[in-house]
Amino acid sequence: MVKCSEKIIALIPTTLLISTLILTSGCSTMHFTQEYPDIIELDAPNEEIWHNTSLNGTVEISRPANLYKHCNGNAWARASVEFNADNVLVTAVSNAIVDIAVPALSLVNFYAPWDIEIQCIK
Repeated sequence: MVKCSEKIIALIPTTLLISTLILTSGCSTMHFTQEYPDIIELDAPNEEIWHNTSLNGTVEISRPANLYKHCNGNAWARASVEFNADNVLVTAVSNAIVDIAVPALSLVNFYAPWDIEIQCIK
């Protein structure tokens, strides 16, 4: 009983290191900004929407974000596209399942969601 708990305790640093590497790896953010010198008021950022890609990002599963629709016909000020820890986790789980089912696809990123946040002008 004591040896089992010692083994579990010994695995904690390794588990924390692996978890940290997974959650911090591959994060990326791109901001697209449209400047309006005479307009100061901006809406709060809209809710985040997911944009889904496949095959290492070369195939888009979902349609591109429609800035006109999300801003209700108003102009947009900023669009941010982000691949963060949540997306890494979803990507890792979905790719692990695909890798188990089809080992030949282990080098292909089968599914990767991206967060898109749009900020509109009032």
